[in-house]
Amino acid sequence: MPAPALHIQTGHGGFTVPLTFQPLTIGRSPDNLVHLEDELVSAHHCIVLRIEDEVHVLDLQSQSGTLINGSPIRFAPLAQGDVLRVGRAQARLASSASPAPFVPEDSTGYSSSSPPQAQELRPPVRVIAASELREAVTGSLDDSGAPIKVVPDPASDQPRYLPPPRLLGELLLPRDMDGFVRGFLRRPAGMVIVSGPPGSGRTTTAYAMIRHLAAAGRRVVTFEQPPELQIENTVQIFVHDLRSYGEQIERMMRTEPNVLMLGEPPDALAARAALPAAVGKCLVIVVLEAPDAIDAIYRWLMMNIAPRTLAASLGLVLSQRLVRRLCDQCKTPSPIVGDGARKLAPFLGHIEHIYSPDTCAACNNTGFVGRIGVFEVLQVSDAMRAMLLTRHPGPDDLRRATDARHYIPLALSAYARVAQGLTSMEEADAIVGQTLPSSHSSTQ
Repeated sequence: MPAPALHIQTGHGGFTVPLTFQPLTIGRSPDNLVHLEDELVSAHHCIVLRIEDEVHVLDLQSQSGTLINGSPIRFAPLAQGDVLRVGRAQARLASSASPAPFVPEDSTGYSSSSPPQAQELRPPVRVIAASELREAVTGSLDDSGAPIKVVPDPASDQPRYLPPPRLLGELLLPRDMDGFVRGFLRRPAGMVIVSGPPGSGRTTTAYAMIRHLAAAGRRVVTFEQPPELQIENTVQIFVHDLRSYGEQIERMMRTEPNVLMLGEPPDALAARAALPAAVGKCLVIVVLEAPDAIDAIYRWLMMNIAPRTLAASLGLVLSQRLVRRLCDQCKTPSPIVGDGARKLAPFLGHIEHIYSPDTCAACNNTGFVGRIGVFEVLQVSDAMRAMLLTRHPGPDDLRRATDARHYIPLALSAYARVAQGLTSMEEADAIVGQTLPSSHSSTQ
């Protein structure tokens, strides 16, 4: 079967990119494998991934968005003949690396009535795989005189991509956290908030919960803008008009679902529509952008939600980050030295060493394969519930109401990943350092 290729047209010409199993990065920054000089294109805009015999496109939260056949996507398959839009550039998937021209829209800078030869354009860049470099040097590959940019082979030093986890067990939650989450999901009603900054994998975690609940026979309905992935046995609603978010939730509640998921509720109206459902009717999973678990609760309160109502519905809050996962083929044991003994104090009775990255072919010589979540978990305790019932607390009040029995902070979770041999001390330190300004009081 011929290898797939991506035929790209811009206002400066066209070129063809063979799709190997190495992720193809597209963006305005020169470190991308496909570099587009377009102010509508983000520095790191999207990635085209070849997964077995399929090709998928992952948007990297770009400013202007990534479109397939005119529709914005986050992560979606790219079929042969589909039109991928990145800024002003368009691309089509084909089954071979031979150029297949197509007529672009006027917004690409030219049309069939004004071909690129009639304009003063810089030469198109010919992107090839490194394995074809010998042919390119001898001139047998392309005699057009176009500049050549070499795409590294999969055995280069590029990180190896792994698809995100799909199931709850694939999140590899530590035992205590896994017990918190599974115990909550067995309840008939209540609310869980899954939070984190952009790119932290919070939607992936929420989807794993949904798949777990749908597999157990629960009737699940999601409200998103738009759904990022299609999930089997789930009703997924694309909320086109955010003003109707709350109205659609109220209408859907008449069908008596068992589980509701809200992707980034935009305002208090949507939040107030979901809260009554979590009190004795169904489970509600809320995906929220917030730096930590305490701030997620406080942000919910800032939507003019009555603290008493929140106390009656909220049961669990997760906050998360992502760290690079060590390659199991080449990670090497390292002694626990310096400040590491203090950071790993809760685990020293169970481990003799930690692991550091090395290099091998399995990880493309990077020492890491994919990423793994680091989670902060907060169970709403009786003390916190009593506080919400008596007054409108601030972030510091909420932090003082936490205790070790109901709260596992992010720093402890990060160093637990090191003790498990799943990531390095440097990766954990980086995550903990990023969260200290907003969550230092909860980790003391």
